[in-house]
Amino acid sequence: PSPKYVIFDDYLRAKQYSKIQKYPLVIKTNGRTAGKGIMFCRNPKEAETALYDVMIAELFGEAGKKVDIEEFVVGERVIVMAFTDGKVIYPLPAVNNYKRVYDGDLGMSTAGMGASMPVKVYTPEIAKKAYEEIFVPTIEALKAEGIVYQGVIGFSLIVTPDSVKVVDFVCRFCDVESQLIFSQIKTPVLDLFEAVIDKDLSRLGGIDVTENSGVCVVATSGGYPLEYTKNCKITIGEVDPDVRLYHAGTKLIDGELRTSGGRVISVACWGKNTDECSDKVYKNIQKIYFDGMHYRKDIARTI
Repeated sequence: PSPKYVIFDDYLRAKQYSKIQKYPLVIKTNGRTAGKGIMFCRNPKEAETALYDVMIAELFGEAGKKVDIEEFVVGERVIVMAFTDGKVIYPLPAVNNYKRVYDGDLGMSTAGMGASMPVKVYTPEIAKKAYEEIFVPTIEALKAEGIVYQGVIGFSLIVTPDSVKVVDFVCRFCDVESQLIFSQIKTPVLDLFEAVIDKDLSRLGGIDVTENSGVCVVATSGGYPLEYTKNCKITIGEVDPDVRLYHAGTKLIDGELRTSGGRVISVACWGKNTDECSDKVYKNIQKIYFDGMHYRKDIARTI
């Protein structure tokens, strides 16, 4: 199950269609944009602006020549990654995903501003429904097209108390979510990779993971996900020993750490509950500084 959508490659037809839809709605580029080509529109004016920016002004180049106009589904956004050898599917724990650039889920979509786990709404009943109605049919549909999918696949889901819908597929590890999950996998990761390659994932009998809570927050360059500044000097104070930093858009220039991308550094922590983890992450992210640094302040918390 997925939200209802219509695909357009004509700007005028797309604009006309958007005028008679129920709001909010979602506009997606039909090409690859590193997770940035999703626009949430609250009214027809915002939809018209988004369509113009993407289809006429070519904000995302060729990726925006064709767009999907999709119904907005109310619920909690969840990412579930899974290993598969084309036959067996072993899902990893669900992770809350924070895609929008500003607090309160406002602003443009990004490749990810943070993540948290566990996900309370992803109950065993919802997990079973997702597995039977989304995960298995996806792998079977690929098989029907002659594709034996081996590797990892990410399912971006919208979860309500009694339903689950898929809104995106990601054919790779989701990096913010992976930063939380991989340190919690007790099964040797090399064994997982080899079993997938050998098309014999079932020999592992499942994936063993810890049950820790975790929170990860991303510090980005000013202006991200649009045009952003680079080459800003980064200073990092002494972080707590149980907090981990993941470098992304950073590089050393003449011995100095400087920004080189949109998403610069992630700060992650694991513990007994998300409140404890969130407090520690936000305490430690304040020890990082570079000009224009931005991060959401509501990951796994209410502000």
